[in-house]
Amino acid sequence: MTFSEKCIREARQEIMTNNRPRYLYKYRRIKSATEFLKNNSIYFSNYQEFNDPFESACKKKYDFSPKEYFETFQRWGVDFFSAAIEAERIRLGYVNGKDLLSQATNQILKDFAYFCMTKDPDNILMWSHYADSHKGVCLKFDLLQDLDTFSLTVPVDYNSEYPEFDTLNGNPGINIITRKSPDWAYEHEHRTVKINAHGLHTIKKDVLAEVIFGCRTSEKDKTLIRDLAKSNGFNRVSFSEAMANPEAYKLDIRPYNFSNR
Repeated sequence: MTFSEKCIREARQEIMTNNRPRYLYKYRRIKSATEFLKNNSIYFSNYQEFNDPFESACKKKYDFSPKEYFETFQRWGVDFFSAAIEAERIRLGYVNGKDLLSQATNQILKDFAYFCMTKDPDNILMWSHYADSHKGVCLKFDLLQDLDTFSLTVPVDYNSEYPEFDTLNGNPGINIITRKSPDWAYEHEHRTVKINAHGLHTIKKDVLAEVIFGCRTSEKDKTLIRDLAKSNGFNRVSFSEAMANPEAYKLDIRPYNFSNR
């Protein structure tokens, strides 16, 4: 069994035993939603594209001895004499080890790509920030329908401390690429993580289980979304709408029936 097959099998088992969510949500403006329905692709970003300047922040260790550099170069497959010479050049200051590691660290972090979702379809702030002030939509994804894409999907850890990254001895763990400040905790974010996969990725159409319209989504845009979903083969999708609760600061989600309009 390959690593990918093992990861998919484990993800399926975790979903079926309720140890990880089957359904996650993506808030979108109408323009972004129509693009998704036309090309059936989702976009994986690297950390430099996010709106949080602290994304992938970590405590980076740069203070290493020549012996540690030498041993690491050998683990990387460098022959004995070349490793010894390079370690000595670093010790003498001919090569700046910190700069070398900093460049390598930044490249490693850039190689990770993420697609971000949330477990909450009724978050007022998320609707405001990511769905055009409630004029957009919230897409409900059934991850079980495409574990080739979504097998490595993990919740974000909200923590006030940076995680540590031993820059000489290994790649960053999942705690670095999925940790954020507690200020973002209201998002209840989950991330699908890939390596060297930045850009658009086609997913299976059965992943889209539901489209939730915002409480300000126009009737014209609702019809546009429905027609695009129907004409592009999203056969499993249902439609709902988020409505302002008449008695409290919350949203109620209920089925949307086009035939009654």
